[in-house]
Amino acid sequence: MLKFVYKDKEYSWDEWRNEYNLFVESLELLGDITEGLLISDMVAAHDIGYSIAMDKTYELCELIASARFALINAYQKYFESNILAFNNPYKAHLWLRSQYLKNSIVWYNSCEDYIYQILWFGFELHKREANSPHWYENVLKSCTYSNVKRALEQVGTKEAVELLDMINNYRFDSQVKFMRDNLANNIKHRANLQFVGLERHRFMGADFFNPDGSIHFTTDWIKPIVVDIDETVDLLKDIHHKLIKFTRKIVDFMSFDEVFEKDEDNTFIFNKIRDKSKYKKIIVECE
Repeated sequence: MLKFVYKDKEYSWDEWRNEYNLFVESLELLGDITEGLLISDMVAAHDIGYSIAMDKTYELCELIASARFALINAYQKYFESNILAFNNPYKAHLWLRSQYLKNSIVWYNSCEDYIYQILWFGFELHKREANSPHWYENVLKSCTYSNVKRALEQVGTKEAVELLDMINNYRFDSQVKFMRDNLANNIKHRANLQFVGLERHRFMGADFFNPDGSIHFTTDWIKPIVVDIDETVDLLKDIHHKLIKFTRKIVDFMSFDEVFEKDEDNTFIFNKIRDKSKYKKIIVECE
């Protein structure tokens, strides 16, 4: 019987595949949401901002699917691949897992920015009327958490406060914050993230001192963060569940399905557009 051993635990082939399948099944997708976003072009004739927000929501769902795909492959313990050097099979598979995991970290981290874009355009928090070919790019560049927060605080309504609380509950969740500050930012801006079993071991460290004995420089200052692949996979699995819940709350708040009137069969009537006050919880006048 074919058996696998991973971290001193022995698996049969059926156990191995069952554990993998359970992991995949635990990572929900948002296919039910994307189906309702295909009317964005028709919405644009009435509400450009909401049309863009619908497109951004579709893009967010695709990005979550990409992050999920990479996470599933980071979870996978064994690969049949001709790009691996099998002189050290365990390390080769670990390296490939780490590449998927780094991609998953960056993509999950980017999902938060997409949600800000949905709100920035959907509720026209930027306050800029579309008037030039550069309008979209300029508005997009100004979309940050700080600007979204400031705009909602200025609106100040019960709905704006509710939305900001929703954003902050996700943004400042301890796991999300760790991913953003300690994992994604290190990959993108500081130093390459390293993983247990693949980390670089310096031949020797170096310390340099000032004449008064205080430290001038030490290579300890520039050590990259080293994390365990399995622990980080579990972290991202938790974040995936939180992100899915957050996304569904945002989509419910946006009420995309209330832009058009519906007939008795609950089908959109595309020549009967509702007033913005009927579907928008936050209305900001463009300048």
